Amino acid sequence: MQQLVVLAARRPLCLCPRLRNRVVRALLRAALWWHGRPGAALNRRIHTLDRRLARFMPRRVRAAIAAQQSAGRALGEITSALGVGDLAPSFVLPGRDGEPVTLDDLTADGLAVIAFLRGGWCPPCNLELRALARLAPQLSALGARLAVVCPERPGQLSSFENVSPVAVPILEDHGSALARAFGIAQQFDDTLVEVTAFAGVDLAEHNGDASLVLPVPAVYLIDRARRVRFAYRVASYIDRLEPERLLEAVREASA
Repeated sequence: MQQLVVLAARRPLCLCPRLRNRVVRALLRAALWWHGRPGAALNRRIHTLDRRLARFMPRRVRAAIAAQQSAGRALGEITSALGVGDLAPSFVLPGRDGEPVTLDDLTADGLAVIAFLRGGWCPPCNLELRALARLAPQLSALGARLAVVCPERPGQLSSFENVSPVAVPILEDHGSALARAFGIAQQFDDTLVEVTAFAGVDLAEHNGDASLVLPVPAVYLIDRARRVRFAYRVASYIDRLEPERLLEAVREASA
């Protein structure tokens, strides 16, 4: 299997696109299973997975990813985005079942944890989603409801529900409209298309939007008054909020 993956990833003309995409997706899912197990810190697992997946990528894809990671880390924290003490905008977003979910719904027990993720095609996002799902019972016990917001359309081959099926509400933010309202929308160039195409994803089709705008992996803690109690708003998609730090913030807010 590994030899077939290397052939598909590094010499794409040797396999038809459909077979190549299936092989790459199989590699990704196997890697997510292995690195998604509880144990090491989330960012350590993300960085290890990133290095290992890079070995199967063509040079041009590795270069595009490295440039995106460097740009995100250079931006650092997005201080212009919604922050602690600000009022979060009200919203209504469809869940995976098509039913509308509001901010009031999410804060009904006192607090809402809203995590912005890029999509099921993104390996770090899948590891974060799985970590959040494991944390959800502890959040719920503290009166915090968890929801994930992402721009992808449901029902796609590489959507979260097909790559990382977990019991966490996933809300569709078409065109990253809510991410823009929070001030955490990030514009990418055409290299993003090359990266997602390597994963077998037509991003415009996947999201129903050709803007190449994605949310940074921000996490917000919001109370019933719509006041932001905690905000993680770092632009680097390869560096995520550790679940332990989120749990600490929820405990402080619920005390």
